[in-house]
Amino acid sequence: MEILRAEKIVQWFPPNRRILEEVDLVVQAGESVSVLGGPGSGKTLLMEILSGFRTPSAGRVYVLEKERTGADRGAGEAFRRKHLGILPRNPGFLPLLTLEENVALPLILKGMPGVKARKLAKERLELLGLRSVRGRLSGQLTALESSFGNMARGTLHGPELVLADEFTADLTEAEEDKVWDLFPAILRQGNMTLIQTAGCRRTAGRTLRSLTLYNGKLEQGDSI
Repeated sequence: MEILRAEKIVQWFPPNRRILEEVDLVVQAGESVSVLGGPGSGKTLLMEILSGFRTPSAGRVYVLEKERTGADRGAGEAFRRKHLGILPRNPGFLPLLTLEENVALPLILKGMPGVKARKLAKERLELLGLRSVRGRLSGQLTALESSFGNMARGTLHGPELVLADEFTADLTEAEEDKVWDLFPAILRQGNMTLIQTAGCRRTAGRTLRSLTLYNGKLEQGDSI
């Protein structure tokens, strides 16, 4: 089954600056795919389009075989909450909530009772080795703890598609290894498909398929 199809995606900014040039991408259920690109290549822009946060200048995006291009804000948000897991580089945790409360929040927004949502968040954080820090505020977390929390929040509701935008970019190589020791198992357990962006071949190599975004075009392989 196709989880995502992007057709002829173009993004340009006045007066005549094209960032994405007719990008095509098809991702099947269960795949893990990296989009490799340097700074300014447009990979974050592409992720914004795939997730529905931005409407492209031209082209169409289908998720779960339904067109999502140009969906109204309310419908788009409801769709993301149910079907997508978003892992940004900066988790943007709410500063007055604990890590556990931040992880539980998407479930609560979907209508789950708070007690049940916090119980599930607690269990996931403990599985990731964060028992001792789940009660801390975001400003008290290390970069590694924040990345684990980001992963927990973005996958706990069981989305079909996870979109991760350089979410381990601020970690050391050793810390990134710790994240990827656990991330694939979380994805498999939930039957989730992954598309991630990466700024280096080492990170892109974590997935089964790698593509390169260069000069606005998406090419096979990690060729930067």
